[in-house]
Amino acid sequence: MDSSQQPLPIELSHAIRASHVQLNRLITARLPLCLPPYTTKPLLYASGMTVFSHIYSAIETAVDELLSNPNTDPRVCQMLRTLHTTGLPRLDRLAQDLSAIGQRHNQSTVPLQIQLQTLSDETAQYRTDLHSLLLARPHLLLAWSWNMYLAIFNGGRFIRRTLRDAGPTYWSSSGSGKEGESCSDSQPQLRFWEFDGDMDGDDIKDAFKLNLEAASELLTASEREEVVQEAGRVMSVCQEIVGRLDEMVGGRVSGEISREEVVKKTKRKNSPPESAMSTVLVVLMALLTGLWDALRRLLSIGKGNAAWEDKDGFVRGHGHLHAE
Repeated sequence: MDSSQQPLPIELSHAIRASHVQLNRLITARLPLCLPPYTTKPLLYASGMTVFSHIYSAIETAVDELLSNPNTDPRVCQMLRTLHTTGLPRLDRLAQDLSAIGQRHNQSTVPLQIQLQTLSDETAQYRTDLHSLLLARPHLLLAWSWNMYLAIFNGGRFIRRTLRDAGPTYWSSSGSGKEGESCSDSQPQLRFWEFDGDMDGDDIKDAFKLNLEAASELLTASEREEVVQEAGRVMSVCQEIVGRLDEMVGGRVSGEISREEVVKKTKRKNSPPESAMSTVLVVLMALLTGLWDALRRLLSIGKGNAAWEDKDGFVRGHGHLHAE
């Protein structure tokens, strides 16, 4: 690395810093909508996490395929091995969470597992397109990994605490559990937000940050610039998703509670640290509103979105990535 150059994590932080305060407010206003008293079941949460899982699937399967392909550039393989952090992958945990939720809330006319599978199928193109992009330009894995994983350690802890406070009645279809009772520190529906060991993931977070900085040493100057640009572009995509959702629903939210009332209520609670909020949380909270039709339109690839073609043949629009 050029001695005058800042470490990549610092550059990535600067790339999205201007959006943090605004996104914090958006998240704080939306998180209560998937929890009691606004809803009694985790359907909205599970719906958001179902789409959310496509991103982790794209990242983690792309890494596996690149490392197992004998034709992958040795420099790329070295970068990915350097980036690898034990205990960090989330895809298996997220699948287990969704399975646990589906099994406990599977008694409606249309079982929850079927609803979630339908939603997953309808939004699978998001995973496919991101996966293709990362295989073609693997250095962008640094930008996506930085956004997706660090968010779990920081703002994700606020989300985990809030979800636990929903109580056992919310998580169990049997209705067991006393009102106001919190769930245990570890439960089968929230393993995505949990880390093994006694440090609640702090050791994993520190190792990941060091690994990412070491992996960045293997980037060319142009690749490094693209990684920084990608981090900023992902943040812009999330802002657009939230904005479009707001336009679609106006002042209407779940039930008969207005958005203004939600904001007033949440202001009286502790909000997450501003620096903790990153792209992944914004995507998740936007999806948690449960607006299925809006979700389909927002994640519909290549339909009416302004886009531009990069030199590698990928079309880059405000809300999608796909190869032409």
